[in-house]
Amino acid sequence: MLHTLITAGALFEAEDDPMTAATLLGRVDALQKEMAIAINPTELRLRDETLVLLGARLERDELASALAVGCALDHDAGLTYLFAALDALTNTRSATPTASAARKRRLAS
Repeated sequence: MLHTLITAGALFEAEDDPMTAATLLGRVDALQKEMAIAINPTELRLRDETLVLLGARLERDELASALAVGCALDHDAGLTYLFAALDALTNTRSATPTASAARKRRLAS
């Protein structure tokens, strides 16, 4: 589950939805503590890299707020949030097949 949330966080950052990305990573932090397990090095690196990108895109207070929202979600609410965000992303991508064009421009610069 941690891997799924970390990957989804990176996906939403890449798709120009930093608040959703940060909320999902906040849920990662809470779930990791609830489960009392370590995040494997590959997942931890992706999480940390995504947080750095989010830190560059969001104000410090915005990032902290979104992480706190994610931390406050219980298991069911976290899944509901994830599924709703994925559904919205899918619907957006269906309507605009070049949704990641902004990400490609950012990487090119």
